Amino acid sequence: MMSKSKIENMMSKSKAKGELKTTAKEFTKAVLEYIALVIYYRASWGFVTYQFLIWFGPILDLPVVSYVQAIALTYLSILLKPGTGQIVKKEYLTEHIKTIKVVYPWVALAGAWAFQAMFL
Repeated sequence: MMSKSKIENMMSKSKAKGELKTTAKEFTKAVLEYIALVIYYRASWGFVTYQFLIWFGPILDLPVVSYVQAIALTYLSILLKPGTGQIVKKEYLTEHIKTIKVVYPWVALAGAWAFQAMFL
């Protein structure tokens, strides 16, 4: 068991190196925020899939599905989609690209609504 002075010494060295120290509360908050963002993103794509099937399903003679089934279809599509396999260095990634991805489902829905309004 480490003494209190050794622990304080290790903490001061890690602060001097600039290492990030997070508490369990901060970590739990970050994990819950990430899970909420994933659920929101999949649920929004599920809503888009649901609307697509309502609007275009009768044309293609597709079965009617519920909203929960549409969310499950989007999860299934993510599982079956192959990954890109590319490793991108952090200096080439930008934060604004990640935040724009949250808007993608609504842009797709607006485009489909415009198409449906004009042609159907």
